[in-house]
Amino acid sequence: MAKGVDSIKLYKEVLGEIKKGDLKPVYFIHGTDSFFPDQLQDAFINTIPEESRDFNLDVIYAQESTLSQAISAARSFPMMAERRMVVIRDFHQFFDPSRDKSESNRDDLVAYIQQPNPTTVLVIIDEKGPDMKTKLGKALKDTGYGRICKFEPVKEDQLPEWIEEWARQTRQKNFDPKASQMLAFHIGNNLLTLVAEIEKLCTYTRESEIKPDDVKNVVGITREVDIFELSDALTAGDRNKVLATGEQLINQADNATGEVLKSLGYLTLYFTNLWQMHRELQKGVSDKEVPKKIGMNPYFYRNLKPALRVFPLAKIQLVFEALLDADRSIKGFSTMGPEAIWMMTLKRIIS
Repeated sequence: MAKGVDSIKLYKEVLGEIKKGDLKPVYFIHGTDSFFPDQLQDAFINTIPEESRDFNLDVIYAQESTLSQAISAARSFPMMAERRMVVIRDFHQFFDPSRDKSESNRDDLVAYIQQPNPTTVLVIIDEKGPDMKTKLGKALKDTGYGRICKFEPVKEDQLPEWIEEWARQTRQKNFDPKASQMLAFHIGNNLLTLVAEIEKLCTYTRESEIKPDDVKNVVGITREVDIFELSDALTAGDRNKVLATGEQLINQADNATGEVLKSLGYLTLYFTNLWQMHRELQKGVSDKEVPKKIGMNPYFYRNLKPALRVFPLAKIQLVFEALLDADRSIKGFSTMGPEAIWMMTLKRIIS
Protein backbone atom coordinates (compact mmCIF):
# COMPACT_ATOMS: atom_id res chain seq x y z
CA MET A 1 0.00 0.00 0.00
CA ALA A 2 1.33 3.39 -0.94
CA LYS A 3 2.30 5.62 1.92
CA GLY A 4 0.21 8.68 2.52
CA VAL A 5 -1.07 10.91 5.27
CA ASP A 6 -2.05 9.05 8.42
CA SER A 7 -5.09 11.18 9.16
CA ILE A 8 -5.91 9.42 12.43
CA LYS A 9 -2.42 10.01 13.82
CA LEU A 10 -2.42 13.64 12.66
CA TYR A 11 -5.83 14.25 14.23
CA LYS A 12 -4.65 12.85 17.58
CA GLU A 13 -1.49 14.97 17.46
CA VAL A 14 -3.36 18.22 16.86
CA LEU A 15 -6.05 17.30 19.39
CA GLY A 16 -3.27 16.67 21.92
CA GLU A 17 -1.85 20.14 21.27
CA ILE A 18 -5.28 21.67 21.80
CA LYS A 19 -5.88 19.80 25.06
CA LYS A 20 -2.47 20.78 26.40
CA GLY A 21 -3.03 24.40 25.38
CA ASP A 22 0.24 24.26 23.42
CA LEU A 23 -1.18 26.08 20.42
CA LYS A 24 0.54 27.67 17.46
CA PRO A 25 -0.66 31.11 16.34
CA VAL A 26 -1.80 29.81 12.91
CA TYR A 27 -3.21 26.49 11.68
CA PHE A 28 -4.01 25.76 8.05
CA ILE A 29 -6.18 22.65 8.06
CA HIS A 30 -7.20 21.17 4.73
CA GLY A 31 -8.07 18.00 2.86
CA THR A 32 -10.79 16.18 1.01
CA ASP A 33 -12.11 14.56 4.18
CA SER A 34 -14.00 17.12 6.27
CA PHE A 35 -14.65 14.94 9.32
CA PHE A 36 -11.42 15.55 11.24
CA PRO A 37 -11.23 19.28 10.36
CA ASP A 38 -14.78 19.71 11.66
CA GLN A 39 -13.93 17.82 14.85
CA LEU A 40 -10.83 19.95 15.36
CA GLN A 41 -12.80 23.16 14.81
CA ASP A 42 -15.08 22.17 17.70
CA ALA A 43 -12.03 21.38 19.85
CA PHE A 44 -10.43 24.75 19.06
CA ILE A 45 -13.66 26.58 19.84
CA ASN A 46 -14.03 24.74 23.14
CA THR A 47 -10.78 26.30 24.37
CA ILE A 48 -12.69 29.58 24.63
CA PRO A 49 -14.98 29.66 27.69
CA GLU A 50 -18.59 29.71 26.59
CA GLU A 51 -19.36 32.87 28.54
CA SER A 52 -16.68 34.85 26.65
CA ARG A 53 -17.23 33.57 23.11
CA ASP A 54 -19.29 36.59 22.11
CA PHE A 55 -16.14 38.69 22.52
CA ASN A 56 -13.34 36.24 21.76
CA LEU A 57 -14.55 33.94 19.00
CA ASP A 58 -15.09 34.66 15.32
CA VAL A 59 -16.14 32.00 12.81
CA ILE A 60 -15.77 33.63 9.42
CA TYR A 61 -17.07 32.19 6.15
CA ALA A 62 -14.99 33.51 3.27
CA GLN A 63 -17.90 33.89 0.85
CA GLU A 64 -19.65 36.18 3.36
CA SER A 65 -16.66 38.26 4.42
CA THR A 66 -13.34 39.69 3.23
CA LEU A 67 -9.79 38.68 4.00
CA SER A 68 -9.15 42.15 5.44
CA GLN A 69 -11.99 41.66 7.93
CA ALA A 70 -10.62 38.26 8.92
CA ILE A 71 -7.10 39.62 9.47
CA SER A 72 -8.53 42.53 11.46
CA ALA A 73 -10.35 40.04 13.71
CA ALA A 74 -7.12 38.09 14.19
CA ARG A 75 -5.21 41.26 15.15
CA SER A 76 -7.77 42.19 17.81
CA PHE A 77 -6.91 41.44 21.42
CA PRO A 78 -9.02 39.25 23.72
CA MET A 79 -11.43 40.75 26.23
CA MET A 80 -11.09 39.37 29.77
CA ALA A 81 -9.55 36.14 28.47
CA GLU A 82 -6.14 34.70 27.62
CA ARG A 83 -6.78 34.31 23.88
CA ARG A 84 -9.03 34.92 20.93
CA MET A 85 -10.00 32.26 18.42
CA VAL A 86 -10.57 33.16 14.76
CA VAL A 87 -11.77 30.38 12.44
CA ILE A 88 -11.90 30.91 8.68
CA ARG A 89 -13.94 28.45 6.62
CA ASP A 90 -13.72 27.91 2.83
CA PHE A 91 -10.57 30.03 2.67
CA HIS A 92 -10.18 29.74 -1.12
CA GLN A 93 -13.40 31.71 -1.58
CA PHE A 94 -11.51 34.87 -0.62
CA PHE A 95 -9.73 34.62 -3.97
CA ASP A 96 -12.69 33.95 -6.24
CA PRO A 97 -11.96 35.72 -9.57
CA SER A 98 -15.37 37.40 -9.47
CA ARG A 99 -14.51 39.25 -6.28
CA ASP A 100 -12.74 42.60 -5.89
CA LYS A 101 -9.02 41.79 -5.72
CA SER A 102 -8.44 44.58 -3.23
CA GLU A 103 -10.51 42.59 -0.73
CA SER A 104 -8.24 39.51 -0.96
CA ASN A 105 -4.66 40.71 -0.65
CA ARG A 106 -2.58 37.65 0.19
CA ASP A 107 0.38 39.83 1.13
CA ASP A 108 -1.56 41.15 4.14
CA LEU A 109 -2.07 37.60 5.34
CA VAL A 110 1.60 36.74 4.71
CA ALA A 111 2.59 39.75 6.80
CA TYR A 112 0.26 38.61 9.58
CA ILE A 113 1.67 35.06 9.58
CA GLN A 114 5.21 36.44 9.75
CA GLN A 115 4.26 38.43 12.84
CA PRO A 116 1.03 37.02 14.28
CA ASN A 117 -0.91 38.29 17.25
CA PRO A 118 0.41 36.14 20.16
CA THR A 119 -3.01 36.22 21.86
CA THR A 120 -4.94 34.91 18.83
CA VAL A 121 -5.16 31.43 17.35
CA LEU A 122 -6.05 31.71 13.66
CA VAL A 123 -7.49 28.48 12.25
CA ILE A 124 -7.92 28.32 8.47
CA ILE A 125 -10.04 25.41 7.20
CA ASP A 126 -10.44 24.56 3.54
CA GLU A 127 -10.57 21.67 1.10
CA LYS A 128 -7.58 23.08 -0.75
CA GLY A 129 -4.16 23.45 0.77
CA PRO A 130 -1.75 26.36 0.37
CA ASP A 131 0.56 26.42 -2.65
CA MET A 132 3.95 25.88 -1.04
CA LYS A 133 5.68 27.82 -3.83
CA THR A 134 3.82 31.02 -2.94
CA LYS A 135 4.69 33.56 -0.26
CA LEU A 136 1.76 32.28 1.79
CA GLY A 137 2.89 28.68 1.65
CA LYS A 138 6.49 29.59 2.48
CA ALA A 139 5.39 31.80 5.39
CA LEU A 140 3.31 29.00 6.88
CA LYS A 141 6.20 26.56 6.51
CA ASP A 142 9.21 28.68 7.38
CA THR A 143 8.21 31.17 10.07
CA GLY A 144 7.62 28.57 12.76
CA TYR A 145 4.34 30.26 13.69
CA GLY A 146 2.10 28.06 11.58
CA ARG A 147 1.19 24.42 11.18
CA ILE A 148 -0.19 22.91 7.98
CA CYS A 149 -2.42 19.87 8.52
CA LYS A 150 -3.56 17.87 5.53
CA PHE A 151 -6.32 15.29 6.05
CA GLU A 152 -6.91 12.55 3.52
CA PRO A 153 -9.54 9.79 3.67
CA VAL A 154 -8.64 7.18 6.29
CA LYS A 155 -7.01 4.07 4.86
CA GLU A 156 -9.28 1.04 4.68
CA ASP A 157 -7.05 -1.12 6.86
CA GLN A 158 -7.27 1.46 9.68
CA LEU A 159 -11.05 1.67 9.75
CA PRO A 160 -11.95 -1.32 11.99
CA GLU A 161 -9.63 -0.19 14.79
CA TRP A 162 -10.87 3.40 14.44
CA ILE A 163 -14.48 2.22 14.69
CA GLU A 164 -13.70 0.28 17.87
CA GLU A 165 -11.86 3.22 19.44
CA TRP A 166 -14.55 5.75 18.51
CA ALA A 167 -17.32 3.58 19.99
CA ARG A 168 -15.36 3.04 23.22
CA GLN A 169 -14.52 6.70 23.69
CA THR A 170 -17.83 8.26 22.70
CA ARG A 171 -20.40 5.62 23.70
CA GLN A 172 -18.54 3.22 26.03
CA LYS A 173 -19.41 0.32 23.72
CA ASN A 174 -17.14 -2.46 22.50
CA PHE A 175 -17.11 -3.87 18.98
CA ASP A 176 -16.48 -7.50 18.22
CA PRO A 177 -13.50 -7.27 15.80
CA LYS A 178 -15.42 -9.03 13.06
CA ALA A 179 -18.32 -6.60 13.53
CA SER A 180 -16.06 -3.57 13.11
CA GLN A 181 -14.49 -5.13 10.03
CA MET A 182 -17.92 -5.84 8.58
CA LEU A 183 -19.10 -2.28 9.22
CA ALA A 184 -15.94 -0.83 7.65
CA PHE A 185 -16.26 -3.00 4.56
CA HIS A 186 -19.92 -2.21 3.92
CA ILE A 187 -19.83 1.52 4.74
CA GLY A 188 -16.34 2.47 3.60
CA ASN A 189 -14.23 5.40 4.77
CA ASN A 190 -16.88 8.11 4.84
CA LEU A 191 -16.40 8.90 8.53
CA LEU A 192 -19.58 10.95 8.84
CA THR A 193 -21.63 7.99 7.63
CA LEU A 194 -19.63 5.59 9.80
CA VAL A 195 -20.25 7.68 12.92
CA ALA A 196 -23.97 7.80 12.13
CA GLU A 197 -24.03 3.98 11.86
CA ILE A 198 -21.99 3.59 15.06
CA GLU A 199 -24.48 5.84 16.85
CA LYS A 200 -27.34 3.79 15.50
CA LEU A 201 -25.72 0.53 16.61
CA CYS A 202 -24.90 1.86 20.07
CA THR A 203 -28.44 3.14 20.53
CA TYR A 204 -30.23 -0.03 19.46
CA THR A 205 -27.82 -2.65 20.84
CA ARG A 206 -28.49 -3.30 24.51
CA GLU A 207 -25.44 -5.47 25.13
CA SER A 208 -22.05 -3.95 25.93
CA GLU A 209 -20.48 -5.51 22.82
CA ILE A 210 -21.69 -5.07 19.27
CA LYS A 211 -21.68 -8.35 17.31
CA PRO A 212 -21.68 -9.09 13.57
CA ASP A 213 -25.40 -9.96 13.70
CA ASP A 214 -26.08 -6.50 15.18
CA VAL A 215 -24.34 -4.91 12.21
CA LYS A 216 -26.35 -7.03 9.78
CA ASN A 217 -29.65 -6.24 11.49
CA VAL A 218 -29.21 -2.56 12.32
CA VAL A 219 -27.20 -1.41 9.31
CA GLY A 220 -29.47 -3.37 7.01
CA ILE A 221 -27.09 -5.81 5.35
CA THR A 222 -29.41 -8.30 3.68
CA ARG A 223 -26.94 -10.25 1.59
CA GLU A 224 -27.09 -14.03 1.66
CA VAL A 225 -23.28 -14.22 1.77
CA ASP A 226 -20.56 -11.62 2.24
CA ILE A 227 -16.84 -11.20 1.70
CA PHE A 228 -16.07 -12.52 5.18
CA GLU A 229 -17.48 -15.93 4.34
CA LEU A 230 -15.20 -15.92 1.31
CA SER A 231 -12.18 -15.04 3.44
CA ASP A 232 -13.07 -17.81 5.89
CA ALA A 233 -13.13 -20.27 2.99
CA LEU A 234 -9.75 -18.99 1.78
CA THR A 235 -8.27 -19.34 5.25
CA ALA A 236 -9.53 -22.91 5.47
CA GLY A 237 -8.23 -23.72 1.99
CA ASP A 238 -11.69 -24.93 0.95
CA ARG A 239 -11.49 -24.57 -2.84
CA ASN A 240 -15.08 -25.58 -3.55
CA LYS A 241 -16.48 -23.19 -0.96
CA VAL A 242 -14.31 -20.33 -2.26
CA LEU A 243 -15.75 -20.75 -5.74
CA ALA A 244 -19.33 -21.28 -4.57
CA THR A 245 -19.23 -18.29 -2.21
CA GLY A 246 -17.50 -16.11 -4.79
CA GLU A 247 -20.13 -16.94 -7.41
CA GLN A 248 -22.98 -16.22 -5.00
CA LEU A 249 -21.33 -12.97 -3.93
CA ILE A 250 -21.15 -11.63 -7.47
CA ASN A 251 -24.61 -12.93 -8.47
CA GLN A 252 -26.34 -11.11 -5.62
CA ALA A 253 -24.57 -7.79 -6.24
CA ASP A 254 -26.55 -4.84 -7.58
CA ASN A 255 -23.44 -3.54 -9.34
CA ALA A 256 -21.08 -6.31 -10.43
CA THR A 257 -18.19 -3.99 -11.34
CA GLY A 258 -18.41 -2.11 -8.06
CA GLU A 259 -18.61 -5.37 -6.15
CA VAL A 260 -15.52 -6.74 -7.84
CA LEU A 261 -13.51 -3.57 -7.19
CA LYS A 262 -14.52 -3.53 -3.55
CA SER A 263 -13.78 -7.24 -3.10
CA LEU A 264 -10.41 -6.95 -4.82
CA GLY A 265 -9.49 -4.22 -2.33
CA TYR A 266 -10.44 -6.47 0.55
CA LEU A 267 -8.47 -9.43 -0.86
CA THR A 268 -5.42 -7.22 -1.40
CA LEU A 269 -5.52 -6.30 2.29
CA TYR A 270 -6.09 -9.97 3.25
CA PHE A 271 -3.02 -11.18 1.35
CA THR A 272 -0.91 -8.18 2.37
CA ASN A 273 -1.53 -9.18 5.97
CA LEU A 274 -0.51 -12.76 5.18
CA TRP A 275 2.65 -11.56 3.45
CA GLN A 276 3.59 -9.41 6.46
CA MET A 277 2.92 -12.31 8.83
CA HIS A 278 5.18 -14.61 6.82
CA ARG A 279 7.99 -12.04 6.75
CA GLU A 280 7.92 -11.39 10.49
CA LEU A 281 7.76 -15.09 11.37
CA GLN A 282 10.70 -15.78 9.06
CA LYS A 283 12.68 -13.20 11.02
CA GLY A 284 12.02 -15.21 14.19
CA VAL A 285 9.49 -12.80 15.66
CA SER A 286 7.27 -14.54 18.22
CA ASP A 287 3.54 -15.11 17.75
CA LYS A 288 2.84 -12.62 20.51
CA GLU A 289 4.91 -9.87 18.88
CA VAL A 290 3.90 -10.32 15.22
CA PRO A 291 0.53 -8.51 15.55
CA LYS A 292 2.26 -5.56 17.25
CA LYS A 293 4.93 -5.42 14.54
CA ILE A 294 2.45 -5.23 11.68
CA GLY A 295 -0.32 -3.32 13.45
CA MET A 296 -2.85 -6.13 13.36
CA ASN A 297 -5.55 -6.93 15.88
CA PRO A 298 -4.45 -10.15 17.71
CA TYR A 299 -7.94 -11.54 17.10
CA PHE A 300 -7.44 -11.36 13.34
CA TYR A 301 -3.91 -12.69 13.61
CA ARG A 302 -5.12 -15.83 15.38
CA ASN A 303 -7.94 -16.33 12.88
CA LEU A 304 -5.74 -15.69 9.87
CA LYS A 305 -2.79 -17.83 10.94
CA PRO A 306 -4.12 -21.14 9.45
CA ALA A 307 -3.98 -19.44 6.03
CA LEU A 308 -0.17 -19.36 6.26
CA ARG A 309 -0.14 -23.07 5.46
CA VAL A 310 -2.61 -22.65 2.60
CA PHE A 311 -0.72 -19.70 1.08
CA PRO A 312 3.07 -19.93 1.47
CA LEU A 313 5.13 -16.87 0.64
CA ALA A 314 5.88 -17.95 -2.94
CA LYS A 315 2.17 -18.49 -3.61
CA ILE A 316 1.26 -15.04 -2.27
CA GLN A 317 3.46 -13.42 -4.91
CA LEU A 318 1.39 -15.17 -7.59
CA VAL A 319 -1.80 -14.07 -5.84
CA PHE A 320 -0.70 -10.42 -6.00
CA GLU A 321 -0.11 -10.81 -9.73
CA ALA A 322 -3.62 -12.24 -10.13
CA LEU A 323 -5.15 -9.36 -8.15
CA LEU A 324 -3.23 -6.78 -10.17
CA ASP A 325 -4.35 -8.38 -13.43
CA ALA A 326 -7.93 -8.36 -12.19
CA ASP A 327 -7.73 -4.70 -11.20
CA ARG A 328 -6.48 -3.77 -14.66
CA SER A 329 -9.09 -5.91 -16.36
CA ILE A 330 -12.03 -4.54 -14.41
CA LYS A 331 -10.87 -0.98 -15.19
CA GLY A 332 -11.16 -1.54 -18.92
CA PHE A 333 -8.09 -3.45 -20.04
CA SER A 334 -10.11 -6.55 -20.90
CA THR A 335 -13.15 -7.45 -22.95
CA MET A 336 -14.36 -9.88 -20.28
CA GLY A 337 -17.30 -9.00 -18.06
CA PRO A 338 -16.88 -8.41 -14.31
CA GLU A 339 -18.34 -11.83 -13.39
CA ALA A 340 -15.82 -13.65 -15.59
CA ILE A 341 -12.91 -11.55 -14.31
CA TRP A 342 -13.92 -12.25 -10.72
CA MET A 343 -14.31 -16.00 -11.06
CA MET A 344 -11.10 -16.34 -13.08
CA THR A 345 -9.24 -14.43 -10.38
CA LEU A 346 -10.56 -16.69 -7.63
CA LYS A 347 -9.50 -19.76 -9.60
CA ARG A 348 -6.00 -18.34 -10.00
CA ILE A 349 -5.83 -17.61 -6.26
CA ILE A 350 -6.76 -21.13 -5.20
CA SER A 351 -5.07 -23.07 -8.00
